[in-house]
Amino acid sequence: MKWLWGALGICSCMICGLLGLTAGINLNPQSTVKFVPEWGSLADWVSGIGATCAVVATVYFGWKQREELLPKLSIKTTGIVLFNAGESISSFAIKLANTGSMPIDWTGICFHSDHGDKALWIEAGLLLPGSAPIAGSLAPGKATSILFSRRTLVLLRAFIDEHCEGRFKGLKVTVNGAIKDFTSDVAPSIPRIA
Repeated sequence: MKWLWGALGICSCMICGLLGLTAGINLNPQSTVKFVPEWGSLADWVSGIGATCAVVATVYFGWKQREELLPKLSIKTTGIVLFNAGESISSFAIKLANTGSMPIDWTGICFHSDHGDKALWIEAGLLLPGSAPIAGSLAPGKATSILFSRRTLVLLRAFIDEHCEGRFKGLKVTVNGAIKDFTSDVAPSIPRIA
């Protein structure tokens, strides 16, 4: 959108320059060469402005349609507490929501950090029973939750200590999609769940 403002600024500078040239020549004809630019008729101006507006509108609506067709996935990481046989188990989950207008296929999930160059890939054995799978498909307007076991939490803490200099901040989760990857920040409190 910034390029549109830049193009409008350049066009307005050119028009103001021509208007200044014409005004300077007409207001001070004895000290200038008689050169008055041919401005054309009103019909020329109207058709030129109309053609320019049509090109701008076509580019804008094409860009907007492209944006609407791109896959959009919302990723939210949250802590969970599960009760099993009177015992509570603390862990975490990732909620995936398709906010776009196209179905999204994903092939895997990994954790990585700004403080390291390695990634922790999640395997199916690290999920709780009843969780959505590691790879799957999500229709537009639908959501699913991937529930991680305590073992995942232990592996995540070990990964942070070993590859991220022990820093919880800057931890990210990436969902690998078929068309593009989706990345979101993980709250620093998630790896600290006891």
